[in-house]
Amino acid sequence: MSQKLETAAAMMPEPDLLAFVLDYARARGWLAQHIYDSRLAATRTDKGSPDVLLVRECDGRVVYIECKAEGKKPTSHQWRWIRALRRGGHEVYIWWPGSIPEIERILA
Repeated sequence: MSQKLETAAAMMPEPDLLAFVLDYARARGWLAQHIYDSRLAATRTDKGSPDVLLVRECDGRVVYIECKAEGKKPTSHQWRWIRALRRGGHEVYIWWPGSIPEIERILA
């Protein structure tokens, strides 16, 4: 990634990163689930669930994604979910704006 693109990516707000992930995944055959406002879902879902659930339609591969603004870290509730999912053998990624090359590679 060029220095100019890297700088622009680092300034990307979390909602823009989330939109990029969803658009990129859908364009490559993934089904996507995103809880728009997790505070509204909190009465039915434990706090900290990942932002996105992706299922690749052609082979059933499942990926969970937590999107974060540059410099932000997952909360303790988010880490609880991440650890539990990983213990179960699930693919879980934490992506920041600087993760775009990895996003493109993982979701290709």
